[in-house]
Amino acid sequence: MSTSPLPMRSALTPPPMPVVATRRRRSTREIEEFFGRQRTSGELLPDPRPLAVNLTRHLVEILAGVRDLDQIARWLEEEPYAMLRQVVTLRARARQAKRQAPSRPRFQLGPTHVDAPASGVVECVIVVHQQPRCYPVAMRLVGLDGRWRAVEITVM
Repeated sequence: MSTSPLPMRSALTPPPMPVVATRRRRSTREIEEFFGRQRTSGELLPDPRPLAVNLTRHLVEILAGVRDLDQIARWLEEEPYAMLRQVVTLRARARQAKRQAPSRPRFQLGPTHVDAPASGVVECVIVVHQQPRCYPVAMRLVGLDGRWRAVEITVM
């Protein structure tokens, strides 16, 4: 059994210095890119149909005044949330001026049409059947931070 001898150090040779990692200061842009919102590929996200149906159902109830907008805030980006907040406020004032209490709407949802123009982006349209009229609800969902988020919502 042969063992290789350890290298000998002389008494005058100082011990090796420990390696210290130096940290590079990162720019604010680099930090925001790393910790900010990250796009998520469509293959890593669940089917968007159930979210589109639930968002549409909740949206109709929110516009009728029987559901709070904050209940769907986690699925909305800032722009559609602000737009819906304004519409909800105006509708609540109109109901108050007419002295009408909010009532639960009776409606049915038509089939969900989904198109994916890019990975991690889907556009959905659902027709809401509510007497005496029908109207489409269109939304654009984008995969952000591992889940779908609505970046555009249009109720015609």
